Amino acid sequence: MLVDVENLDVSQSWTPSGARLTSGSGEELEVLPFPQPETIPPGGSHRLVIEAEAADTRAQGTYTLTLVEADGLRSLTVAGVTFPGLMMKP
Repeated sequence: MLVDVENLDVSQSWTPSGARLTSGSGEELEVLPFPQPETIPPGGSHRLVIEAEAADTRAQGTYTLTLVEADGLRSLTVAGVTFPGLMMKP
């Protein structure tokens, strides 16, 4: 998935170093490491490529994406992430 991230902090850079995709039941998909973390300058933005490995049946439903900073002090959480081609049918 592609995620556009904007660093709203006007005084500090932000370097996302990893990601987690967690289902509502707490199950985590395996997220591949970022090829090379890129620092987002204060007030800047960057497009991240997030890749996860999962069987079709595991990637159904809604997930929470958490991007974590290299030092672990700051994170970004995006709720309501779904994979359209894998949505469960009613």
